[in-house]
Amino acid sequence: REKSLKLLCKIYKNIKTNPKEQKYRSLNMSKIGSKPDIVPQVRQMLLASGWKANNDGVHFDLNDTNLELCIACGDMITDRIESEQAELEKERERIKQETKARAQEYKNKNASKRELLKKKIDADKKAKKLNPKKACSSKGNKLNFGRKDVKVEFKTSGGG
Repeated sequence: REKSLKLLCKIYKNIKTNPKEQKYRSLNMSKIGSKPDIVPQVRQMLLASGWKANNDGVHFDLNDTNLELCIACGDMITDRIESEQAELEKERERIKQETKARAQEYKNKNASKRELLKKKIDADKKAKKLNPKKACSSKGNKLNFGRKDVKVEFKTSGGG
């Protein structure tokens, strides 16, 4: 759709800026139709704006009587495109603002958590400075292996 609109705008702009130039008042529709991404409605738009198919059916021509109609259609399409672009730009700006607000909210939320954590770390450091632990040798727990609740007796035989 975008390429079709660009093509139409270019055609109408050329007609508006050079209304007496004959090369801009004849279009080869087979070339236009062979371009990729050009929608078929381009043909209907041109016909509605005063272009006429000539005898061979391949070329469209714009005569003097339809020149003003063509320029008016071009202005109308250009205005519509510009208004849609302005609406899209507003929407983009709104989305940017929402995203920025969400990011700031997230940042503030994390900043408050970070501040609480920093305060706790500072408080722990101060408490450690005020009450240092005395240095002493390590006292490991004595490890006991095996089960103590079961007694096993072995009978020893006398000799051998």
